Amino acid sequence: MFMVNLASANKRIASFERDALKIVFFSPFLKMEFGMQKRVLGLIILIMCLSTAAIVACSGGDSSGDGDDTLSDFSVDGDADGDSDVGSDGDSDTDGDSDTDSDADSDTDGDSDTDGDADGDGDTDSDGNGTCAFECLAHCRSWNGTQMEGACEDGLRCCEGADIPDTSSDADADADADTDTDTDTDGDTDSDGDTDSDSDWDTEVNGDCTEMGADDKFSFFSTSYYHLMLLAEEDGRGDQGFGGDLRYKGASTGLEGADAICQEIARRVCFGHKTWHAFLSASTVDAVDRIGDGPWYDFDGKLAADSPSDIINNSADRLPGGCCDDGTYDEMGLYHNHKVDVNGDGVGDDDDHDTLTGSTPQGRLDTSASTCDDWTSTTASGQPRIGHMWPRMGLTGFGANWASDHTAGGCAAGITLTNSGGAGGSNTVGSAGGYGAIYCFAE
Repeated sequence: MFMVNLASANKRIASFERDALKIVFFSPFLKMEFGMQKRVLGLIILIMCLSTAAIVACSGGDSSGDGDDTLSDFSVDGDADGDSDVGSDGDSDTDGDSDTDSDADSDTDGDSDTDGDADGDGDTDSDGNGTCAFECLAHCRSWNGTQMEGACEDGLRCCEGADIPDTSSDADADADADTDTDTDTDGDTDSDGDTDSDSDWDTEVNGDCTEMGADDKFSFFSTSYYHLMLLAEEDGRGDQGFGGDLRYKGASTGLEGADAICQEIARRVCFGHKTWHAFLSASTVDAVDRIGDGPWYDFDGKLAADSPSDIINNSADRLPGGCCDDGTYDEMGLYHNHKVDVNGDGVGDDDDHDTLTGSTPQGRLDTSASTCDDWTSTTASGQPRIGHMWPRMGLTGFGANWASDHTAGGCAAGITLTNSGGAGGSNTVGSAGGYGAIYCFAE
């Protein structure tokens, strides 16, 4: 661009105008015919215009303040930078920066950041998800794309319309270097940092669980009153448990639902990484054939049984491993032995020994009438077969067998925690002392 010294130019123009006036008013010009005068005046005006342009082009000086005094400062756009736009940045666009794209930064990528890529997020990839007004941490466990109080560590918040600060070199919208859309580096589609596809933030499938202190070998328990009642209420069954219908969460069969009950209860105490099955017989399968190969250990790490054959060939009434001679642990570490408060009412010495099995002492189906229509009914005409999680009168004889001792009053849901003897005169699974508990074994 050329440069212009306007003060010098104006001075020269004024001098030229004075000379022209002398010619017009004090020369023979006045004696010319009118037509000739017009032609002379036109010529004078033309000469004045050409002289002004020459003065502007050649006078030198720096009117834009950019440090040179060349013709590069001459422009017709009304600003002082010498280019053809109305910005003062020295380029030919109107965005006010020093490049020739149409954004407001100084790179050439066409967006509004300075990172050199084609998005506006400030990082070096092209996904458009970078930092925002609130810096987000890479471990927002419950991120769902909205601003959430307390969702991030250190009191920072996630931001509307952005995932987290994205400084990775891949083209997805998160801050790690894998190609999924979460914020961990494990390559799956959740953000919990493990290698499965759930969002429980652990190395298993346990989710929001409570460690109860079980032995690592823990693989056998009787269901606690607390969790069985809780799951029943969550499933819309009321406050009396499941009764003989164990189709939890809409399971298609009673056995499938019973397995799901075992699995969910185990998960809530952080043992959901094992596969659990209910010790229940039905018309299609014997209980002993559906619990895996063993060995099995109780909450305290004591042996329950080594194998299915260990159960089948057991001649004693209690489990062959010796763990449960006096009682049985539930998943919460409560030892059921007729000396504890199982429902938290402060009374204690609860009579809760009856446990649904539908089985013989060897774990085989008892009769077709002993399973509440394969664990799908609370109104079936039969009476479910039950075992005792603790022996009522000693280690042998009546009241001692863990898998098969007598039948309950019926298949209806119900709780009886006082010693009533026999079936208790009602048609519930807990009529003779219990709440419809089941045994759970892990494969």
